[in-house]
Amino acid sequence: MLDRVVFDTLLMVMRLGCSYRAVADASYSVTIMPSRRNEWIPHGLFARLHTLVTEAYDPWSGWH
Repeated sequence: MLDRVVFDTLLMVMRLGCSYRAVADASYSVTIMPSRRNEWIPHGLFARLHTLVTEAYDPWSGWH
């Protein structure tokens, strides 16, 4: 469950461009977000996310 909360928060940070501290939740440490991000990058999580988002976006009409 914690991974889901951290992932959702990382998406918020990427979307809003804010700091980890600005969106941190009391249920986990602020340092866990960059730690998990660094753990997930070698597994291709964010590369896959980028592919899915890019494929879902249609430049002519917006999102599918």
